[in-house]
Amino acid sequence: MEENKISNIDKYYNYQILMKRIDVYYNSGAYLESIMITYALLEDRTTSICRYLNIELKKEYRERTLDKKINKISNELSKDKILSKLLRKELIEKVKLWAYDRNNIVHALNEEILDFSKYKNIAKNGYDILKKLNSICKIYKDKSGIKTERVTYKDRQSSIQCET
Repeated sequence: MEENKISNIDKYYNYQILMKRIDVYYNSGAYLESIMITYALLEDRTTSICRYLNIELKKEYRERTLDKKINKISNELSKDKILSKLLRKELIEKVKLWAYDRNNIVHALNEEILDFSKYKNIAKNGYDILKKLNSICKIYKDKSGIKTERVTYKDRQSSIQCET
């Protein structure tokens, strides 16, 4: 395992914790925090899809952005019959639009009047997209026969609880 990589088990638990944190932040009006976690998890989901499609991702950060990955996925999607049926162009376009909106608010955060209603919509849209992509990844793994090791740690259950 590479030095900066975590196990699939830890990643699974992190994912559960972060999905709950999105809810906590969103429901408390902390939309920017919700958006940031959603972006990180969308990055992770698109990285998984790139692996499914055998898309090589360069180590340089600028080559691994959500925009770059979603464009590569769009170009390679037709090569996988199962994934091309699950991941529709409409969802890919929604990811692109959401990333564009997210980038606009993040890069102009202190250059415009804060409009939290706009952030609320972006947070909600991103979360909906994330749930769809996550579902697609799960279904794809089942249909394509990809196996991942599943281990349950009883002592980890307490760490899944979100503090409010």
